[in-house]
Amino acid sequence: MGAPVLLLALTLFPVAAEASLEPHYMVVFPAVIHHSQEEKLCIHLSSLTEAVHLAVTLEMETKNHTLVEQDVEKPGTFECITFQVPELTPWETDASASQSEEVVFLHVLIHSDDSVLFEGRKKVLVKPQKNVILVETDKALYKPGETVKFRIVNLDNDLKVIKNEYRQIWLLDPKHNRIAEWLNVKSRHGIVDLSFPLASEAALGKYTISVQQDMAKNTFVVKEYELTKIELEIEHPPFISTEDEEFHLKLCGKYTYGKPVQGKIDITFLTSLQFFERDFSNSTEMRKKQSRTDKNGCTTFTVKTKTLELTESDSYIYVKGEMEETGTGAKTENISTISIVTRIKSIEFINVHPFYKRGLPYTGKMFYHSDGSPLQNETVYLTIDIDDEETHLSFLTDEKGEVHFSLDTTSWNSTLVSLKGTYYLGNDTEKKSEGIEDSLHWLKPFYSESNSFLEIKAKNDVMPCDQEQEVQVDYILDQNKLSSKADHIDFYYLVIAKGRILFSGEKQVSILQHENLQGSFSFTLTVGNDFLPDIKLLVYALFLDGEVVADVEEFQVATCFKNKVAQDFSSKEEVPGSKVSLYLKAAPGSLCSVQSVDKSVLLTWNNTLTAYTLYKTVFEDSFIIGGRGFPYHLEDFDAYPCLPQKSGLHKKTHKEAPWYQSEADVFNLFKMLRMKILTNTKIKKPVSCIKRDFKKKMLSSKDGIVDNYVGHADSVPQSDDTEKPKPRTHFPETWIWDLVPVGDEGQASLQLTVPDTITEWHTNTFCVADTGFGLSPLATLRVFQPFFVDLSLPYSVTRGETFSLKATVFNYLKDCIQVHTTLKDTPELKVEACPGCQFTSCLCANETQTFVWNVTATRLGKVNITVSSVAEDSHNLCDNQVAVTPLRGKTDTVTKPLLVKPEGVLQKKTQNAYLCATDNTVSEEFSLTLPAETLEGSGRATFSVIGDIMGPALQNLGQLLEMPFGCGEQNMVQFAPNIFILEYLQKTKQLDPEIENTALYFLITGYQRQLLYKHDDGSYSAFGKADTQGNTWLTAFVARSFGQASSHIYIDKDHVQDAVLWLRKHQLPSGCFQSVGKLFNNDLKGGVDDTLSLTAYITAALVELHLEKNDTMLDNALHCLKNVTIDETNLYVKALMAYVFTLTKDMEMRQQLLDKLEKETAEHLTSDSSSKESSSSMIETVAYILLAHVSNPDLAVNENTASKLVHWLSEQRNARGGFASTQDTVVSLQALSQYAALFPQEMRNFQGRTQYRRLAVAVCMYRVLSTITPHHQKQKRPLSWMCKQYQENVMVLGNSLTSTFLSVTLGTVGPVTWPWWRWRCCQGSLL
Repeated sequence: MGAPVLLLALTLFPVAAEASLEPHYMVVFPAVIHHSQEEKLCIHLSSLTEAVHLAVTLEMETKNHTLVEQDVEKPGTFECITFQVPELTPWETDASASQSEEVVFLHVLIHSDDSVLFEGRKKVLVKPQKNVILVETDKALYKPGETVKFRIVNLDNDLKVIKNEYRQIWLLDPKHNRIAEWLNVKSRHGIVDLSFPLASEAALGKYTISVQQDMAKNTFVVKEYELTKIELEIEHPPFISTEDEEFHLKLCGKYTYGKPVQGKIDITFLTSLQFFERDFSNSTEMRKKQSRTDKNGCTTFTVKTKTLELTESDSYIYVKGEMEETGTGAKTENISTISIVTRIKSIEFINVHPFYKRGLPYTGKMFYHSDGSPLQNETVYLTIDIDDEETHLSFLTDEKGEVHFSLDTTSWNSTLVSLKGTYYLGNDTEKKSEGIEDSLHWLKPFYSESNSFLEIKAKNDVMPCDQEQEVQVDYILDQNKLSSKADHIDFYYLVIAKGRILFSGEKQVSILQHENLQGSFSFTLTVGNDFLPDIKLLVYALFLDGEVVADVEEFQVATCFKNKVAQDFSSKEEVPGSKVSLYLKAAPGSLCSVQSVDKSVLLTWNNTLTAYTLYKTVFEDSFIIGGRGFPYHLEDFDAYPCLPQKSGLHKKTHKEAPWYQSEADVFNLFKMLRMKILTNTKIKKPVSCIKRDFKKKMLSSKDGIVDNYVGHADSVPQSDDTEKPKPRTHFPETWIWDLVPVGDEGQASLQLTVPDTITEWHTNTFCVADTGFGLSPLATLRVFQPFFVDLSLPYSVTRGETFSLKATVFNYLKDCIQVHTTLKDTPELKVEACPGCQFTSCLCANETQTFVWNVTATRLGKVNITVSSVAEDSHNLCDNQVAVTPLRGKTDTVTKPLLVKPEGVLQKKTQNAYLCATDNTVSEEFSLTLPAETLEGSGRATFSVIGDIMGPALQNLGQLLEMPFGCGEQNMVQFAPNIFILEYLQKTKQLDPEIENTALYFLITGYQRQLLYKHDDGSYSAFGKADTQGNTWLTAFVARSFGQASSHIYIDKDHVQDAVLWLRKHQLPSGCFQSVGKLFNNDLKGGVDDTLSLTAYITAALVELHLEKNDTMLDNALHCLKNVTIDETNLYVKALMAYVFTLTKDMEMRQQLLDKLEKETAEHLTSDSSSKESSSSMIETVAYILLAHVSNPDLAVNENTASKLVHWLSEQRNARGGFASTQDTVVSLQALSQYAALFPQEMRNFQGRTQYRRLAVAVCMYRVLSTITPHHQKQKRPLSWMCKQYQENVMVLGNSLTSTFLSVTLGTVGPVTWPWWRWRCCQGSLL
């Protein structure tokens, strides 16, 4: 990336100054400075006759700050002084960027004793210290269930790292719900490294990472996608014309590893309207074409222009290319834009100045082209018009379509000059009709009182970093302006970039007394390694009478970083699974962020940080110097000097002098540099102060051209691994996402294992250190092998569905081979017999073959599919060539997962027993009966023994229900139980990192999912905004759960408050709550089926949310419940009310309700419940009764009564540790966890005996590494188990099973210290 360079300064400073001349003062400083940052100002005092005192003060609203105060001895000085801009005042610290900007005054005072020699003040804009916060994700696209990884780094304007603490980092979902928050995050050497797991049902769309309340942000997209492995390139002419009879398009498909793709290519032409409306279907058949690729993966289309039916309003035509791979049918597409031109030839001026200097040659270039394409060896004309007198020059364009010209300006009498570039002269009507676009450029004379000028010679080359560059300056000076004794001239310059003065220098040039003062000199500039946008060079000369002459030039500079980062792989190409090294080099002490992504991801969306994107981010600035100078609030409105008045005019014309002037003079050069100047020198062109009809003439300019350099390196495979190839199973989208320190030597290497994907990996690294930020060039690694097989899988299939499984074999060997491809047998797949199918084929060089199996998935979940292809020994001819067998790499095996979804309704019947084995042996017998409608092969039985009542839930946190997803209520079953489990483990001091991470994961992802079902009014319903209104019960459930979870994960309090406010709107005058909204399945809400039960439920939620004691909403709800006639309520309401009054410590109401509940539930709890299923509402009722017993820590708990409730609840569990539905699962786990925390049991070893008819008997003891238990210190025991099996087929349950019996016997062995939730003995072999 290049940038202009500014050299300010050539000052004529004679050695012998006449004493009669007045002293001159110049103070140059930036128009914009930044708080807490070092800036520079430059002073130039000349022809001093005595010592003076200089004081420069920054006058701010709060106080004045002295920047410079020093004595200057005669005859003067030229120096640049560094000063510190004051910090933000405390009240500004938290203000927004716009509010914290302040326009202040810079005041300059020069005096001698008590005499003021010079005084002036000008406006300066003080802005907050500019910093850029980069938020980088490992990729731009994610699938639901993946983990988003991102890093944050804060840089100042000089790319120095700011190691600050981030108060807030938010993650917002597509509906702008805040789903995660990190507070007071500290960086590691300036880099923050965070991640967030997306829910498997995460909302699709654009997510936002917001830092410091949108001070910086980045977005990523969550969608269900399949990566493309094919890149489609479209080559087209830069433009077409309606006069063209035809034009050609070339489309080529290649894989991400660079090889050509064989297939079919379709193209469709679209108008602008069709493209922007994404209407790809209504294009006429005349605008469509199809062809097949050649051996290079390319095809060429010849398009008749008239078939496009172009109109005068069409300025672009869009071509959409779509490629379908042969064999697999995999598709990819690309769209290109072709300009439609009416004027097919243009001439434009480039690199020309808006003014000329009489006596110095005026140089420039013309570019002759057709929509950017150069026209070579063409004659063009340049017409110079001076006072209506034209001069015509002819030129022949070079290979770049350019013409260089140099014009003698000696005869240009300081008038306006026009330059016209054209392709024809006079009345050449033939060429006129060709539609040539001429170019016109106006030149203004640059003002100098004495016709003295300086001109810096431009350079077309980009200046490299850290190298000296010679700069040439031409001059023409009026000798009468100099002292008669002067033997040399001192030239001064300033280097300015980013609106700041970087450094200064001077150059002394000898002159002869009677020499014609016209010539040139040169000096060297050292271009540093700063990352700069524009560096400009202004040259000015100060004569003895105060006249200043000057020039400005710009130079392109290469992109430079102070922290030079380099990276390279140990080889350019490797085979899958091989070892490779990545070498890093950066400034000593750097911490480097390394990222490597599959090219397939970047083809879909490329978010790679590059020097260009960083350049745009760092130097994006709305501060623009307009035609009249600075923005209005920063303009000083200095009046221009007036031309001498004619005799007879007595009006004080200086009062009417304008403050702006569009003429080219020195003062405007300072403005264009964003510099301000306080001076008594002559830098403005005098104007007529009585003439009011000023004519504003616009100056034209061209943007600099930045060249992009792309290098290509030849790739040579380096691996010679001769071991037997392993199956390829590892196919990540992001390969490397690491933070790597390079140490004091500034070097590091990563030893890596290459993934199994055949592709190209794009690797980028940025590093931070005290020296600053650095960004490496892109490094690529091609992963390839000449013979391989690839699987094309659908995203998912349904169990029982038959689909086509396709495997394509690629041969990039030089010889022909005979391959045999097999699909590995697996019980999860049923392969359809195909007697006529051939799975052996000849493949010659650069050929592919796709093999197809018709497969039916028979098992749910992720199923691994393995396909192998072998180059066999064969003596057969392949395409008249002998098939050979490679010496190595003759076998390739690929294993990829396929998601299999259920085709019907899965049903499970669970039987539970709560066995307390103390000193005696206890046993339990179960009857196992499969339903008559069971699908063939789906019957299974599982037996487990777990040492704690919370164990089943802990082992199945993600699957407590048969279908935990699908609506806003079912989702909560994966959310709420984790709250109680975490609290239980914390209370019993048994929380280990594994279970904590699992629970927190489900809380975080459940929170994300639940926000999908929120309405704008704060309520929730089963299907969110698809429902007409929210549901009262579900809203209370969500508010209750969010409130309980807020102590474990980030929950936006506004979501809870919104829900409570919505519930308040639906509270009746009686204090009861109105039922609003519907549920898809009313069984999901448990026993809540009327106004009274709903009120009791909402009241319990409000109490658990810990609302203020004087909250009228809660008081009114309690009043509603107290007015109820207890005998007229059902069991569920009584149980819920008993829990509510336990929480509110109304002991009288609590005891009254518990007494009635004990009588009414006695029969149900003592009956044989194993033979019948209990309703969800009954389970929830018993759970609330248990909660009423264990939720008040101030009351003694009747352990016998509570134990009976626990026994009964334990027998109602499903196979996953949950219960019948959501509410009974949530409330039961809450009750069981509180009970278990109140009554911790001594852990013992168990011996279990399991017998299934006469098939098998197993005796097992299972121990695991221990963690802290309630009664033991942390210690470790080795993993050990014993198992005796008496028959070979243990616990095999076949389709014929209709009714059988399972006998379980447990006995204690002694105390144990392993985590009880891991003690398990299962069917068949031990797990």
